[in-house]
Amino acid sequence: MGRNEAIEFSYDFELLRDTSQKAYIKRWALDTCINHIARTISQTKFEIMDAGVKENNSTTYYKLNVRPNTDESAATFWQKVIRKLIYDNEVLIVVTDTKDLIIADDFVREEYALYDDIFKQIMVDDFEFERNFKMSEVIYLEYNNESINNLLSGLFSDYGEIFGRLYQANLMNNQIRATLSTDANFTLNDKSQEAMQNFINKAYEAYASNDIAIVPIQKGYTYEEHSSKNASKTSSQIEDLAKVPNQLLSYVASNLGIPLPLLDGSVADIEAMTENYMKFCINHFIEKIVDELNAKLFSERGYKEGKRIEAVTIGAKTPLEKAEAIDKLVASGSFTPNEVRALFNYAHIEDEEMDKVMVTKNYIKKEDLSNQEQEL
Repeated sequence: MGRNEAIEFSYDFELLRDTSQKAYIKRWALDTCINHIARTISQTKFEIMDAGVKENNSTTYYKLNVRPNTDESAATFWQKVIRKLIYDNEVLIVVTDTKDLIIADDFVREEYALYDDIFKQIMVDDFEFERNFKMSEVIYLEYNNESINNLLSGLFSDYGEIFGRLYQANLMNNQIRATLSTDANFTLNDKSQEAMQNFINKAYEAYASNDIAIVPIQKGYTYEEHSSKNASKTSSQIEDLAKVPNQLLSYVASNLGIPLPLLDGSVADIEAMTENYMKFCINHFIEKIVDELNAKLFSERGYKEGKRIEAVTIGAKTPLEKAEAIDKLVASGSFTPNEVRALFNYAHIEDEEMDKVMVTKNYIKKEDLSNQEQEL
């Protein structure tokens, strides 16, 4: 059930059908949050580093940042990875013989304590791989978020029922209600009853299909509407109806680490919230992806020699944005120029001066400065 979205959604639909067929609020809340995360991560660039030097001409760089496979761009591919990771709590990426990266739709995992786990019956659309894959041969990510599963199983059903009842109550309050009375001397027989029913049918058709409806009153009939008595309740119930999906969205966003104002745009200054979002939500996924890529694409020896993958997210600051901080780091002697370049994923410069600690006069004590001037 965890890996099949269609079956999962059908269970929710059956659960809410008696009270309301509004299970789509679950999809709306989840899709809004997951798409926000997926769009952010899809803009990440993966740098291939070899002893501090970028290798942007390699096949690995091309597959991770341009075209993972013949049918998808890198942005689309990583969006699908994140969606499947959150929805299914896991995602399996198979590396084919042509070095393409393929997301598995379904698979069977056999776990072993002291050996590599084995993945069998791997399905991609209607195609099934004939061979089995070891854990060391695939890219496998786990989300391990049990709380989101609790939301899926319990919270959505409760909110679906509340939303359904508010929806039905709102329909009832906006329903046209009227009574049709007859003259006291009017005899109700089969013919008159048929005539009354015809009048009611015509009135219903007029009100249902037209913005403005005029119904002639026949002799002996008195038509009176009672809908206006419920008009005062309508506005408040519409507001309550709108609050339920928003409250549900707030719970899901909090669970995934997304500040709600980033989704609804209710706050103009979102710089602090964006930084918090990148730190506690996006970086969590990036770390999982980078760690798995480094473990599967490079050997232990290669990693120790400096071969690794580093991610540059959209929230990363450029050297121009941090120019003042860089100047202070180098001028105070806290970092060498090459160490600062490494912080921004720039290649190491083979120059002795770039590896020296520099301290400007502003950071030297007056006594030391006067001694240096005397020596000069």
